[in-house]
Amino acid sequence: MYWSVNIGMISLNNEWLALGSTSISNTFILDFLPVAKGDYIKVYLYGLMYAYNSNNEISLSMFAKELGMVEEEVLQAFQYWERRKLVVRLQDNPVKYEYIPVSVAAANRIAENYDEAYIRFSDSLYSQFGERRKLHGNETKTAFEWIEELNIPQEVIMMLI
Repeated sequence: MYWSVNIGMISLNNEWLALGSTSISNTFILDFLPVAKGDYIKVYLYGLMYAYNSNNEISLSMFAKELGMVEEEVLQAFQYWERRKLVVRLQDNPVKYEYIPVSVAAANRIAENYDEAYIRFSDSLYSQFGERRKLHGNETKTAFEWIEELNIPQEVIMMLI
């Protein structure tokens, strides 16, 4: 079962949010939490709380405000989790992400022969664009193939982009 968080409209059930609970996988705590930025962890957990109660929707501006962040930082955090295959972007306007169970994401990482060099490169590539343009997996993969197959240095790729 996958959960979605719709960062588009606001419809809060504050009683459920205050009295309910959100389950966090130990795999997330052991494998993902130690290497992620603190703000990225805040975004993941806060979004997961909303995703668990699919009746709740929150605007991007409210989401950012409640975490003491700006909207661009929230979107960067979701992009980070998207690259780690813990969330999938379903739509852009309004932004909607689907949370993938951590066990599925961890199994996919192992099956895909997780490549840390690719992750570092994709993080650098995403930071070049910020919110001006959303990159999708095939674009990042193509740029990484230039490094791997054509032996073009990463610095050259980043300068070209």
